[in-house]
Amino acid sequence: MGFIGEYRALKFLRGKGLKIIAWRDKTGGAEIDIIALHRRTLVAVEVKTLKRTPNEIRSRLKDPQLHRIKSSLKKFIDSHNYFPETIRIDMVVVVLPTLFSRGEISWLQNLTLRESNQTTW
Repeated sequence: MGFIGEYRALKFLRGKGLKIIAWRDKTGGAEIDIIALHRRTLVAVEVKTLKRTPNEIRSRLKDPQLHRIKSSLKKFIDSHNYFPETIRIDMVVVVLPTLFSRGEISWLQNLTLRESNQTTW
């Protein structure tokens, strides 16, 4: 169901005005599910596909994973010569109770590291 969740997240983000640059990118070693431009901001998006709505959505993305995404995004930027105005990490949670259900989508923008309360680049 992960692939279907990512596909639905792509459509959702496009509908919100983001320009998709890469899907399932492995430039920096760790996979970034979606890389997009939101106005002048380069966004790394982690997609979580679940069968039911979690109590706390933010708890699905741990600091070590945020660090891996951040590191991979830096390598993506270097290898593709991007010069974004700002950079952020978002998460899209796609809840699909069954494979063919409509489901629901939540978009959490600008996730931060818990220990510092901010993502620094």
